[in-house]
Amino acid sequence: MTARFFTVSDVDAMIPWLDTCMRRIAGIRCWMRAAYVRLDAVGVAPIRIDFPIPGDAPLAVRRDLEDLRLGVEQLREDVARLLELGCVVRSLDLGRLDFRARHVDRDVYLCWQLGEPQLLWWHELDEGIEGRKPIDELPAAARVPGAMQGSSD
Repeated sequence: MTARFFTVSDVDAMIPWLDTCMRRIAGIRCWMRAAYVRLDAVGVAPIRIDFPIPGDAPLAVRRDLEDLRLGVEQLREDVARLLELGCVVRSLDLGRLDFRARHVDRDVYLCWQLGEPQLLWWHELDEGIEGRKPIDELPAAARVPGAMQGSSD
């Protein structure tokens, strides 16, 4: 499999789109949760993604089930777009994404979270958010445009 490598500049250039996408995902998840709570309150909350929508159910129930189904489809599309770009989706709840990069002689992750105006953090592949380091610690080679490349995993 070929991995895409990003620079700080690459990610910074995508942040307006990423911000829009992650805010849309957060909104979808919010109204899906609300629909699920309403369905759960009347005892018909689905437990699987591929649930039926009974034609004899009350209109409000059918609408909430349709909202859930539409939300699942929209989330799948948005997450698929992120994955196609080469993002690693860490948390939809927090809007946290990682991007593979080169640091000296090893791969690392550039780490961005919804609400951050630019890329501020990076971490080792085997570390999570608790291992984040300031982006200023990366060498200039990981920051410049045009350093994107493919590599075998």
